Amino acid sequence: MSTPRLLSRLGAISPMRRRIAAGALVGSLALAIPSVAGAAAPQPDLRTTVSSIKATASSLGNSAVSSIAPRCESAITNRQTQIDVLDNRMAVAKWLSASHRSTLSGDLSSASSGLTTLNGQIQAATTLQQLGPLCRDIVDNFRIYVLRTPQVHLTIGGDAETSVVAKLQAIGPKLDAAIKAAQAKGEDVANAPSLYSDFNAKVADAASNSDGAADKVVGLTVADYNGGSAKPVLQTTYQNLVRGHGDLIAARQDAQQIVQILQSLH
Repeated sequence: MSTPRLLSRLGAISPMRRRIAAGALVGSLALAIPSVAGAAAPQPDLRTTVSSIKATASSLGNSAVSSIAPRCESAITNRQTQIDVLDNRMAVAKWLSASHRSTLSGDLSSASSGLTTLNGQIQAATTLQQLGPLCRDIVDNFRIYVLRTPQVHLTIGGDAETSVVAKLQAIGPKLDAAIKAAQAKGEDVANAPSLYSDFNAKVADAASNSDGAADKVVGLTVADYNGGSAKPVLQTTYQNLVRGHGDLIAARQDAQQIVQILQSLH
C-alpha cells in the first residue's frame, strides 16, 4: 500500500486520528488536575473558634451561643456550596467512569445530608458545651475541602488520562505502519522513527503513572484522612498524574510531528 493511501487511512480510521492529522489531538489532554496542597482550605478560623469555645466556655456564658453559632452555620453553607461545585464538575467530566461517578456522588450526597442534619443541631444548641463539639464536627467528620475536593478532581483526572493513553496506544501502530511504508519506498522520513520511539516511551510512562490512579483515591474515607493514610495517597496520585499529563502532551507533539513529516513527502 502506498504512503498516500496509508496516510489517508490513518486520517480516516477514526475521529481521534483525524484530530492527529489536523494537529489537535485530544483537546482534553489539558487536564484540570488540581494540586492537593493548593486545595481550598477549611475555614481557617473555625478550629480556633472551637478551641476558644472549649477553653472559655465557663467564662463566656450561654449568651455567646448567638454570636458563635452563625459562624458555624456559615461554615456549613460554604461546604454545601463546594459540594455543588464538585457535583457540577462531575456532571461535565465525560471520561469519568460510571462506577467512580456513582461512588463519588454517593459520598457527596451523604456528606450533604450529614451537614444538613448538623446544621439543625447547631441551630438547636443552647449552650457552648453543646455547640463546641458540633462545630468541630464540621471539620473533622466531613473533610469537604482537604479530602473530597482533591478526591473528585484526581479521580476525574485519572480516568481521563487512562482514556487518553488507550487512544494513543491504538494510534501507535498506524503511525509505525505509515513510517515503515515510506521507508520501504526509499523516502526520507527524517527523524520520524526517533519521534515514534519517543512517542512509545512517553505513552508507556503515562500509562504507568495513570494506571489505577483513580481507584487509589476514589475509595478514601474521612476516617482514612483523620487517621493520616489518605493525604499521602492524594499527594502521590497528584504527582503521578502531573507526570502523566506531561507525557501525554509530549506524545501528542511527537504524533503531530510524525504526521507532518509524512504529509510533507507528498
